Amino acid sequence: MTTTHQTVPATAEDGAGSPPRATTIVAFATVLVLAALAVLAHWLVFWRLMPLSMSDLWVFREGGRLIAEGSSLYSVRFDPGYWTLPPFAGIASLPLLVLPVTALFPAWTALNIVVLAGVVAVSFRPLIGRAATPAGRVAVTAGLCLAALGLTPVSETLGLGQVGLVLLALCLADVALVAPSGSRCSGVLVGLATAYKLTPGLFIVHFAVTRQWRAAVTAAATAAGCWTITALVLPSDMREYLLGGVILRTNQQIDGFGDTVWNQSLRGLLDGIASPWSSLLWALASLLVVAAAVAGARAAHRAGNHVAVVGLLGLATVLISPISWHHHATWLIPALAGAVGDGRRMGRVYLTSWLALALMASPREAEALPDRFVVLYAAVFALLLWVVTRPAPSTLSSSPARYYDDAYERVMYTGVVGWYSRWAHSLLERPFRRQPSGRVLEVGAGAGQHAPYVAQFDSYLETDVSVPAGDVAVRHLSAGPVERRRLDAQDLSGIPDSSIDRVIATCLLAHLDQPGQALSEWRRVTRPGGTISIYVPAEPGMLLRLVRRVVMVPKSRALGQDHERTVYLDHRNHYPGMRSLIAEVFADDDVQRRRYPVPFVGWNLSLFDVVHVRRSER
Repeated sequence: MTTTHQTVPATAEDGAGSPPRATTIVAFATVLVLAALAVLAHWLVFWRLMPLSMSDLWVFREGGRLIAEGSSLYSVRFDPGYWTLPPFAGIASLPLLVLPVTALFPAWTALNIVVLAGVVAVSFRPLIGRAATPAGRVAVTAGLCLAALGLTPVSETLGLGQVGLVLLALCLADVALVAPSGSRCSGVLVGLATAYKLTPGLFIVHFAVTRQWRAAVTAAATAAGCWTITALVLPSDMREYLLGGVILRTNQQIDGFGDTVWNQSLRGLLDGIASPWSSLLWALASLLVVAAAVAGARAAHRAGNHVAVVGLLGLATVLISPISWHHHATWLIPALAGAVGDGRRMGRVYLTSWLALALMASPREAEALPDRFVVLYAAVFALLLWVVTRPAPSTLSSSPARYYDDAYERVMYTGVVGWYSRWAHSLLERPFRRQPSGRVLEVGAGAGQHAPYVAQFDSYLETDVSVPAGDVAVRHLSAGPVERRRLDAQDLSGIPDSSIDRVIATCLLAHLDQPGQALSEWRRVTRPGGTISIYVPAEPGMLLRLVRRVVMVPKSRALGQDHERTVYLDHRNHYPGMRSLIAEVFADDDVQRRRYPVPFVGWNLSLFDVVHVRRSER
């Protein structure tokens, strides 16, 4: 195998010439456009199909109205049920009374879009930061915002007028921005979110476990202070919530909806099991999820991955709650961002993207799979847990010389990859199983892995630039002796014209500095009627990258080698270019090519081509 090193001048754009003010204007304009599109979409989809009086936003407004009128929150039935949040949530809803009814939904949707943009910007900061210019970072942020709008929990939050994005923003800002800065205000936002809804209280546990005592005490004090003020203002409602069993009666308060397909928690997943086993299994599963989430969040905190902390703990609250609606799972945004990281690990990017796509289907179109979303939530939770708890990678070598000396054989010729390599070699020889190959020249033979697959030949010459100059070695195979010596595949001047019956090149073309010249040389030395057999990897095809990332990269990592970097630096020629060169050089010849593993799909979804060229008489 031929390897050549090239030095490419590094270029970078730092965006210094782009005025910050102009970038801010572009970013603000982008957010406004997204807000306008969201308002329009939800006006068309929800407002015209669902009366405002049936939305959750209307329930929040009505809760504020009841408090303003001095009525009890828990004595009035809304559609479809009763008020189930803490009384402090009713006090927090009082500002909704200021807006006219006609402006309520547009204003709330616009606010949520602005909040969403902020959540995306903070969650995907490592990925967004890879853009070279300010304009590029704005474009990436806008694209991620549009993708987030497609997630079912986000679209449901906007369509129903829910508060999930606001609660997420409070916890994300506190855990990922305020607390790491050492601010005295750390914990305040988590405390407010906990006072509004109990589940963010898990973040207070996280503060304590990670010894962020100021944040833990401040959050607990903030939540307790909000509830104390509420008890002074609404003593009967607070007494009913704490002592009247409102928390325990949640399922009855909403007319048993917790037993329907809309409940996407572990409790909803297990509700088909006969009681009391369902309750016991739910309790055990919830304990396991909480323990895993707290441990994973601790590991993420130590690594400085605070966005992953929010994703893990937030999804844990969705999984363990007695009832979790689709709109509760806005925590998916930081969870997916934590799994993607800076986007350099393509295996994680592919898997996260597929999970995100699956989470974009409307639940109203998936009633045949009632537990689909809770399973997807669990999958995202497990992926993020794996990402934050796996050992930090050690320093890996990206030297091609060390890779081919120390790791290539074990990576490419053992296990599943070894089976794949043997299969590829045998495919190249399939047309020659029952006919002699005559005089064979193999260029870029590497360690000589292919020769044993050639069934019959008169003579066999293996060549590679790795062979020391002047060395000539001979080994004996069942088909005959194989000679091995140094020769550059791009310069075969030592071999006469039309003197070879068959030229073989396996995974070589992608490595060469002058692939066109090499192809011309191979054709020159091949006799008329002779064959040139070429293995062409589908570089950089999506399927090939995925297989490489999932299978080959971990094997190389265990050997201290950076397979991905080494291969991408060494495989300098891409598939479309190699295919075009083959067509150009062998325009007068009979070219037979077949794509594997599926011949009728595009090269992006394939692994390699096997090409056999029969040279014409010209």
